[in-house]
Amino acid sequence: MRQKKNSDEEEGSEMEIDGEEKIGDQEREEEQDDDEERNSDGEANRGDEVAEVPVENPFLDSFYGLSVTDPKERSQAAQTMLQHCLLGSTANPKDAAYALRRLLNGLCSGRAAARQGNASALASFLKVAFQLEKMDEIRSEALASNKSIGEGERSS
Repeated sequence: MRQKKNSDEEEGSEMEIDGEEKIGDQEREEEQDDDEERNSDGEANRGDEVAEVPVENPFLDSFYGLSVTDPKERSQAAQTMLQHCLLGSTANPKDAAYALRRLLNGLCSGRAAARQGNASALASFLKVAFQLEKMDEIRSEALASNKSIGEGERSS
């Protein structure tokens, strides 16, 4: 649609749309409010728009933290990652297998700080995993996830 702005009217108050009646700002806002749907939490959904809400996930954020230039931040990120996937109450082999894969891939990074952070975290990860005798469980989970990924690619 083509929109024209009348020069003698206040800016943004009304617009003429190819022969359609003029719609003021307040009426337009009311129409938008009527179009909004509410989800089960009472939050507004606006059709196909997807609201980007930043969700904090310390486990996933720790992988980014491994590549910062500050050694103390890298150390803290490694501790967070180890706590989540090996030591904490949320520890599980699936997250540990994911962490192992990410740490191994991080060794190939083009950034020197990322290589250092991932190498240090990998050494700590392996030490803790073997001490807690969780390495067999992690390896099994990693192989199972590799197998399911391979099957998914063949069926496509």
